[in-house]
Amino acid sequence: MGFTADVIIPCEMFQQPAEYVAHEKSWVCTFINELEDGTKVENNSTEIRKDDELLFRVQQILYSEDEGKRNEVRDALASEVKEATKGAPMCVIGKINEAGLGPRFWWPDDQ
Repeated sequence: MGFTADVIIPCEMFQQPAEYVAHEKSWVCTFINELEDGTKVENNSTEIRKDDELLFRVQQILYSEDEGKRNEVRDALASEVKEATKGAPMCVIGKINEAGLGPRFWWPDDQ
């Protein structure tokens, strides 16, 4: 992004179902398609790592020069987001659970 390294994608903002694989330090998102007869078929699982380039939508921006105010706002967030943003003057909360969002390697370059 250039202006901040503090971009957090909370687990509920991943394509679901999503599972964190601790020994790989990555997320695995599984895509499930529903057939015409209503049957659900697991289509594809994709691994997403910390440094993968993502197309994401900004859900919320946390910014305050006042550390007390930052902490007050962060207290309302999920615990993993609160811990990940501790001490940062600015943090972008993003989501990748909508069409057209997710790792860039899902889409070919427009060259």
